[in-house]
Amino acid sequence: MSRSKRCPWVVGLGIGLLIGAGGGSCRAQEKGPGNLSPPVSVPTSAVLARRLEAARDYIQAGSWAEAARALQALLDLEEDVLVPVRRPETGDILWRGIRTEAERILSGLPAPGRDVYETIYGPQAQALLAAARRKGDMGLLDEVARCYFPTAAGGEATRQLGLHYLDRGRFDLAALYFARLLDRADTRRLPPAALLASALAFRLAGDESRAARAWHRLAVRAPLGVRLGDQFVSLEELEKELARLQAAAPGSSSRPGWALFRGSASRSGEGAGTVVQLEARWTEPTIREALTRHWVEIAVQQEGQSRPVLPASFPIVVGGKVIYRSYRGIHAVEGRTGKLEWESALEWTFDRLARELRYQPYLDSWVAGYLQNNPQVLFENSILGTLSSDGVRVYAVEDLAVPPYPFRYPPTGRRWGPVAEPFYGPELTDAARHNRLLALDVASGKLLWQAPSPLPLSLSEKGEQSVPLSPSEKGEQSVPLSPSKGERVRVRGGSRSNGSPLHDSFFLGPPLPHGGRLYGVLEKDQELHLVCLDAARGDLLWTQTLVVPMNRLQLDVGRRIQALHLACADGILVCPTNAGVILGVDLCRRSLAWAYFYREEEPLPPEGAIGGRWGRSVPRVLPRLRADWKSAGPVLVGDKVIVTAPDSGSLHCLDLQSGALVWKAERTEDDLYLAGVHAGKAVVVGKHGCRALALADGKQVWSVEVGLPSGQGMIVEGVYYLPLKAALPEKRPAICAIDLERGAVVRRIMSPRGEVPGNLVFCEDGVFSQTVDAVTAYPPKGDTDRED
Repeated sequence: MSRSKRCPWVVGLGIGLLIGAGGGSCRAQEKGPGNLSPPVSVPTSAVLARRLEAARDYIQAGSWAEAARALQALLDLEEDVLVPVRRPETGDILWRGIRTEAERILSGLPAPGRDVYETIYGPQAQALLAAARRKGDMGLLDEVARCYFPTAAGGEATRQLGLHYLDRGRFDLAALYFARLLDRADTRRLPPAALLASALAFRLAGDESRAARAWHRLAVRAPLGVRLGDQFVSLEELEKELARLQAAAPGSSSRPGWALFRGSASRSGEGAGTVVQLEARWTEPTIREALTRHWVEIAVQQEGQSRPVLPASFPIVVGGKVIYRSYRGIHAVEGRTGKLEWESALEWTFDRLARELRYQPYLDSWVAGYLQNNPQVLFENSILGTLSSDGVRVYAVEDLAVPPYPFRYPPTGRRWGPVAEPFYGPELTDAARHNRLLALDVASGKLLWQAPSPLPLSLSEKGEQSVPLSPSEKGEQSVPLSPSKGERVRVRGGSRSNGSPLHDSFFLGPPLPHGGRLYGVLEKDQELHLVCLDAARGDLLWTQTLVVPMNRLQLDVGRRIQALHLACADGILVCPTNAGVILGVDLCRRSLAWAYFYREEEPLPPEGAIGGRWGRSVPRVLPRLRADWKSAGPVLVGDKVIVTAPDSGSLHCLDLQSGALVWKAERTEDDLYLAGVHAGKAVVVGKHGCRALALADGKQVWSVEVGLPSGQGMIVEGVYYLPLKAALPEKRPAICAIDLERGAVVRRIMSPRGEVPGNLVFCEDGVFSQTVDAVTAYPPKGDTDRED
């Protein structure tokens, strides 16, 4: 429930903030950390920044009522904006959300100030809390906790939200609210039952450190035990009950799997099991059409002449099923036998485009453009190649498998303004201007919902009735994206008319499931927005503007094929943008926690650009199409964030709570991707070997040459299993096992038939590899003699 209009925000170019004497806009002028001045726009507001400064002045003068009103107005904002905050210990400037700063200032007021704030806003918060209880309105309860947290009613609303999600088995969300509650200054007033509930929530969410702290507080407050209703229970009995509930919690004894890219919400998961030989138990091709195979083989051959061929498709394992993306759609097979469970043919896959003759002229032109200098586009689309799942549904982005080649570019150094949109026919043109998010049932593959939802059917200009799309000849479920089949929409001004923020937008990767909600980043009208969706229905719950890139997505193919993998830990959602800045979002406060700018300037236009139609340039090499880091995404470990953005030439280590730079290491010419973090070391895979950087200071700990990689591997019990196309010294396909403590190769598992392994997933059901053109299963340890 929103009680205020969306705050108008303006963009600032740079890191500092210069507040003018008047007006409602601001532009950054002074340099920030690292003297960066990236050409990227972030949400700022001079009016709101002056209001924050005025509140500080009121506090200095002891005008508590005026300070409370100024700060509460900032808490009431529907969307957050960023303000610069200078760190007193270093003098560096950090960007923080203005709502986060307002709450921090309110919570730190001296006792007279807190009393005045409670007097002014306590009754209002209490009335909203009573209304939320009476109506059973969780949205209103969340508003009380978010907008009036410093009040007594705000603390009570936070406690009730924690209990609500704990009772419903959404332990991650419950832990977030209890963590926020225990951070309040008045935690000594919490009843023992609240401390007990918080300890249980932390345990069930897997946060053992917070669980131990909550239990210690409980032991201090109630050393003999806790009264629950009419029964008094000792701490010893409570400890046994907590252990029983933890063991019986959903997921504690369920079949382990690998439901996300890099395995967990923090993107720091490690696998289970091991591989003993590369004798395939089963193999499924991912290409069906001959023309698709022909083009992909040419692309792989051209790319392999000078660079490693690294596929961008990663399988997931859910409930014993291996679910993967092919050039035809999404498929689920039984992990041990390879038996097909279900498959869902999608509308704009490479196979389907290659099969339809009416698309051939456009597809030929696009493919020819990419094959000239960027053949990796045909197999390195991680937005399509990665999937995510919450165990019930699998989520995937549906978009054109081959993005239209951008033949026209704007002048250098200017924001791309309106240009004549190319026309590829009604279906392809519509598909080129947006994509959508799909939610499929894990058990059956049935489409449960899509975002945006289909617009209402209407008659065409000639009054014809639209006809639903029929199943394909083999009975697979076909999911249309274009309104030409299955739905008809009226187009005005080149876009479909609808007020939803999800329509005419681009999802930039599969969402991150967390606590019954989905978090993803989409681009609409050249703005990147964080969106929170209901996982069961796909309904939009809230949005937060993140950044405005300099380039529109339709003309920036690099960003259109490089997925934004969000990561979450300790209530902070880390949001990459691939546009020079990464942001942290506080999920409980629904506010911007911080922003870190890592890129100094926009790259210059590519060399060798030639003139094209309409007086614009046709580049021989598209800007930012070749990522500095492959399959990039933040990795969260402890209180640190490791960032390897595709548009950055460095590896950055940030503080999770503040976004402050801890250290930075320059990327070497050999580096390809961040393999993961283990035992205080960040492991980086290069074109010829691996190296490890100390998580404490970024200094290199060890390096080892292993050969040419062919995909991303996995960390299992302190060993990194790296797939190789040419393992040293034989230069044959293999999987190399590297001891991460010593930086030594402990084993090479050679491929007996010369088959090259791809991106690896290790779990108890086996070891699964996805290459450019196939998915293969290798038997787990101890199961090599089993007959399928």
